[in-house]
Amino acid sequence: MKRLLIAALLSACAGIGAANASVLTFDDIKGEAKDSYGAIGTYAGYTFGSTGDLDQMDWIDTTSALYDRGAVSGGFTMVNNYGGAAVIRKADGSAFTFGGMWAENWLDFETSSGSLQGYLNGNLVWTSDVTLDVDFTHFGGTAGNIDELRLDFGGNFLVDNLELNEASTNVPTPASNVLMAIGLAGMTLLRRKSRG
Repeated sequence: MKRLLIAALLSACAGIGAANASVLTFDDIKGEAKDSYGAIGTYAGYTFGSTGDLDQMDWIDTTSALYDRGAVSGGFTMVNNYGGAAVIRKADGSAFTFGGMWAENWLDFETSSGSLQGYLNGNLVWTSDVTLDVDFTHFGGTAGNIDELRLDFGGNFLVDNLELNEASTNVPTPASNVLMAIGLAGMTLLRRKSRG
């Protein structure tokens, strides 16, 4: 019985954290478009707009000689070239969660402050204050389903390795069901021992 409990526990732990997560690196948008940039549009099931003059976010080769700012991974990042806040939504309008990202200033070469904001059905769900400088900084994710992510950093900025996840639900996952079964089995064993 102990071996069965240990096997069930290991199998439950293997399933924990296996949620549907997407890390958007922007490296596979335009392939080998060196020394260039262009509008992202729809990418990996998400739309990339802005509250600025042009309603768009761009991809850019930041490891080229022209735009030598580097990237967290690969050679491309998202860039806000036109000001305003970046507005990211699922193309089908469904909810998602924000798992984290890397960001830095672009063109300004100084520190700027702003916020990450998550909206659901037009209502602000959460907000997080951020400060950007000339080096990529990691910003962790937040809990709660959203259908719009706004990156309002007060100027031009770069973003890399943006993690967006499937919306969370209150339905028990297989891993939590297994953990509950292990707990019940443990309680049964304790009852049997106390009787014997």
